[in-house]
Amino acid sequence: FVSVLSLGSLQARAQSSEPQGWQNESQAAVVQTTGNSETDSYSVKQQSALTRDKNTYKVNASYLKTSAENATTGADEETALRWDAGTRYECAIDEKWSGFAGYLVESDRYAGFMQRHNSDLGAKYLIEKTEKYDLLSEAGYRYVHQNNVATAAQPNLSDLN
Repeated sequence: FVSVLSLGSLQARAQSSEPQGWQNESQAAVVQTTGNSETDSYSVKQQSALTRDKNTYKVNASYLKTSAENATTGADEETALRWDAGTRYECAIDEKWSGFAGYLVESDRYAGFMQRHNSDLGAKYLIEKTEKYDLLSEAGYRYVHQNNVATAAQPNLSDLN
């Protein structure tokens, strides 16, 4: 009976020390260069989390587009185009352990894929928590389904249907 009360006290203290409610982080960037060559780069990123008791719900998204002037033709040419959007659910089991499940969809045709779907399932262990940092370790399983960019040398088989 006493050990059950102690365990309950530890969980209550761990839950009350975690920030509750919404947390947001937003970024936006514009980089333009001129001189021998001209480049433009635009990016945005959003991360949000909602914590209620021992449950945390996270969403994130980012976008990057870069272009450069072709030295021969003078036309603007896209050199990078990447985006992603995802969600993650975490549930604290006790003050050290939690489980998570997540999903991420992303695209980066310059890296060779039009769309990639990532599904995650795993556990997280909190090694040490201080006011300045959290040291943790995660282990899990990721299932990936990827649609590659079609090239002349290797056509995408889905285009044949």
